[in-house]
Amino acid sequence: GDWSSDVCSSDLLVAAATCLIAATLSTPQRDPTRAAMRPEPMTRLRESRGLLALLLVGVAFGAGTGIVQVATPTIAGHGGHGSLGGPLLALFALGSVTGALWFGSRDSEGSSFSRFLRTSVILGFLIVPVCVTSSLPVLAVTLFVAGIAFGPATVSIFEALDHLAPRAGTEALTWMTTAEGCGAAGGASLAGYLVVHVGGWSAFTVASVLFVIPAGGAIVAHATTLRRRAAIQN
Repeated sequence: GDWSSDVCSSDLLVAAATCLIAATLSTPQRDPTRAAMRPEPMTRLRESRGLLALLLVGVAFGAGTGIVQVATPTIAGHGGHGSLGGPLLALFALGSVTGALWFGSRDSEGSSFSRFLRTSVILGFLIVPVCVTSSLPVLAVTLFVAGIAFGPATVSIFEALDHLAPRAGTEALTWMTTAEGCGAAGGASLAGYLVVHVGGWSAFTVASVLFVIPAGGAIVAHATTLRRRAAIQN
């Protein structure tokens, strides 16, 4: 009814606000030497394997995110608890805030790109419980815990862009948001069908695969490249 719609709308607004606050508070201070850099056109994608890999994994990451965002309220509504769709998404946002603030307050090891890949894999494994059961209590706990990995993953994406395209941040950001947006659109369109015609578990299974496999493949490829470079230098 109208009351349920108002509850969902208010929860989504709270979720959006908390995500904005998390992004603001967890943003690392920019190096003043980089701030003085003059903007330059972005390197062609075929000349930057790192940026191309980030965009490709970003498409899958966006698709997985789109599935989670649509499948969650669809599962709640399909089970007769449509008014819980907003609160469940708010739990995911709260977990994201928690993870982003924790991540932004510590010194991280490794490259930002590697951190994004690792947190994407972790995120994929954290939503596995919903692949087994569509119980709303399990879904609520899973979404909060998974959000803790989602926050650092999104922060790492923007850090990686700053590293891979230091003088073309605006253009690189446009490519990244387009890649994630295309993936999210595809994932969102698939999620509702899977929940209604197959089961809630199927949507989260697909999302888990999208978070784990592309990022995991990129980790293996990156490690192989580093070994080859080390072998050549020796």
